[in-house]
Amino acid sequence: MESTTDKPWKLVGWDTFAGDDFLVSQHATESEAQQAAQEFLREIEHQQPSESSGGQDGIQDQVSISGPNWVFYRVRFLMRGMKPCHRTAFRGAELAGVLSSEDCEALHREIAHELPELSGLLEKSLVHKIEQPLFRQIVVIEATTPEFRICTALAGEPRRTWLLSGRPENLSAMAKLERPAELNDPKTATAYALNCSDWTLPPSPFGELLVVSFEGIPFRSPLKQEERAAVDELRARIGDRIQPLRLALGVGTFEVTIWLVCGQMLVERTMKLSINGHFELQDAVCARELPVPDGRLWGFVSDPRSVPIDSWLSPQAWEARDDAFVLKPHHSRK
Repeated sequence: MESTTDKPWKLVGWDTFAGDDFLVSQHATESEAQQAAQEFLREIEHQQPSESSGGQDGIQDQVSISGPNWVFYRVRFLMRGMKPCHRTAFRGAELAGVLSSEDCEALHREIAHELPELSGLLEKSLVHKIEQPLFRQIVVIEATTPEFRICTALAGEPRRTWLLSGRPENLSAMAKLERPAELNDPKTATAYALNCSDWTLPPSPFGELLVVSFEGIPFRSPLKQEERAAVDELRARIGDRIQPLRLALGVGTFEVTIWLVCGQMLVERTMKLSINGHFELQDAVCARELPVPDGRLWGFVSDPRSVPIDSWLSPQAWEARDDAFVLKPHHSRK
């Protein structure tokens, strides 16, 4: 029998109907696992076409990569011409062993200056070094704890650090230093907008859920009478406006619009970008105090997606497997 220690990178599938995960394959390197994940997703698309399943944001089976040093992330189809992000995961206390002393000092200095209340976050967090394909010379650093997540970026000589969390304008400053590649392609521009949106989320304990229809909002069940009336009023007012991602093309510009549930709010997010990398974001809060969980705790209940849940829905949640319920540090804008 072949030793599994020689193949530490696992491809883990998620069966949306059975509500359970399964091992797809094991690989020697992360890049082999990423290639296998794309092949797996192509097969899933053939077996469960997006037209009927809703695709990866619907009820299609999903796939993630699990590897050494606490690495675990979901894989999606790559945009044309893009390569997968390489993620190196490590504990914050090991930062000096992964980054140069100059980079470590720059990161600590930027966080202490911009977010003094979180100045000790790096040492206490799980850190991902993300070498992404949008900027060739820029490294994105993501630090997460159960309560917060912050993103920063390192680039340039002499070394420069930007806080990205809550600072969309810093992405435009980065784009002046290095123009993102292939933003004239609509698919790459969409990927750029979604990544920028994710990296610039301000620190918060709440997660964000992308919704493509009113029926995709994970309302509590059962609803109280007054909550049901409020949901019916909301459906009548804006139910038809909620739809999948929209991309509008201008002259050298793109506009990407998505709908989100975050912090018990319904948000329409519009992201505007130009082919030189300039990025702007605007959130329109369409409803507050939705009868949905607040987004601190995420998991699978009756919905095939990972969605916000209430801790009281599953008293055994904290005794379940590590990956059964996740405190998800993807954070909403206030």
